[in-house]
Parts: sequence; C-alpha cells; structure tokens
Amino acid sequence: MQQSLRMINWAGFLGTVLRFVWTIRNIVAIFLLLCTVAYLMFSETLEQRRFMLTKFSEAQQSISVAEGKLKAAGDLAFRVPSKTGASIAPEAIVALETATRDLRTTLVAAPAPTTSIERSRAVYASTLADVLGSINLYEPGGDGERTNDVLFSLVSLEDPAKAYKKAATDYQTSVWKSFWAAF
Repeated sequence: MQQSLRMINWAGFLGTVLRFVWTIRNIVAIFLLLCTVAYLMFSETLEQRRFMLTKFSEAQQSISVAEGKLKAAGDLAFRVPSKTGASIAPEAIVALETATRDLRTTLVAAPAPTTSIERSRAVYASTLADVLGSINLYEPGGDGERTNDVLFSLVSLEDPAKAYKKAATDYQTSVWKSFWAAF
C-alpha cells in the first residue's frame, strides 16, 4: 500500500510538471527563438568583424607602401637642395607629385569603419592636398622660397599621418571598437 501511494505521488508530480511545461510552452518557444536570433546575430557580427579587419589590414598595407614611396620621393627631392641650397630637380618634383597623388588616392579609397578613422583620414587627405598645392606652385630656380614651401608642407604631413595611424591601430587592436563597427 505504501508503495502504491509513492507511485501515485510520483505520477502526480510528473503530471504536474508536464502540465506546467505544456502551459508555458509558448514562453519557452519564444525564449528559444530569441536565443537563436541572438546567436545568429552574434555569429554574423563576428564574421563581419573578421571580414572588415581583413579588408582594413589590406588597405593599411597599401597605404604603407604608398607612404614609403612618398618618403623615398621626398628624400630624393631634398637630398641635393638640402646640401647645396639649389632648387629641386624637375624629375624629383614630378616623382614627388606622383607619389603624393598615389598616397592620397589610396588613402581616400581605404575603408573608414569608425568615425575617428574617418576624421583623421579626412585631415590626412586634406594635408596631402595642401602638399600637392605647394608642389603645383613650385617653380625651379628662384630664391628658394617655393622649395621651402614644399619642404614645410611635407613636414606638416607628420602629425596627420600619426593621428591616422593611431586611429587605425586602435581599431585593429581593440576588440570592442572593431566589434561595434561590425555591428
């Protein structure tokens, strides 16, 4: 008798649990649906983050190559004038102009996933445009004032380039910034 009462109690408890689950089945279904949607959004955001970081890294490599070419062209252009006070050779100024244009084109075409990168890129591109302006105003010979203008405009590239590199490095190394940009 005692054993049959235990079975009845156990069956009653099991029946109560089943009725409870049956009653809240819609709430459980909604909860599971929300969990599935959250998981899919999270996994898609992670994939988007990986894709954005890959594309951004490729763009940074091409910008670094263009910056190297600009540095080499600047070194070549000012190697002789800095020693003798002469004006820049026409071939060197053409190479400097080409390198500056290439860097500006590469920079403007690069993605800007965050606002800090976008702002620093705009300042950097604007400074490159100023360099192009001073190169366009350059005339060989003369009193060397235009040579100094080109040199000072090249020197003025340093701070915007540092700001852009810092913003790019922050984006590439910060998980939250890149995750939020991907979201």
